[in-house]
Amino acid sequence: MFEYIKGSLIRKSTNEAVIDINGIGYSLEISLSTFEHLPELHQECHLWTYLYVREDAQRLYGFADETERELFLDLISVSGIGPKVGIGILSGGTVSEVKESILNEDVSALKRFPGIGSKTAKRIILELRETLASERESIDIAG
Repeated sequence: MFEYIKGSLIRKSTNEAVIDINGIGYSLEISLSTFEHLPELHQECHLWTYLYVREDAQRLYGFADETERELFLDLISVSGIGPKVGIGILSGGTVSEVKESILNEDVSALKRFPGIGSKTAKRIILELRETLASERESIDIAG
């Protein structure tokens, strides 16, 4: 629904950014990686977004770039991985570190992320390895 959001950064913390757009403050849940890319307060901020809607909640997630958002969407497509765990994974490592862990089938590397045990790590590898390998091949061919 929302592709991105751009406005003045009003508040930031390690897990939230508030962006003012024409007098409306939008609260976005963010990863630690996105936090590190945020500008100073009251500067223009541009974040890619994902709107998560459930029966009892609506949450807006923000990402520093499209690559981080794409990995987040891949992660939450895995059975048992919700947005909270997805953001936790992105907070625990860079996009390339997470992808390499999956491509290398490194269960122990994935287990270091909050909320990820052996079973979930194996499921992530099983469900995302081929998708990420295809993406890598596409980049190698294009580059």
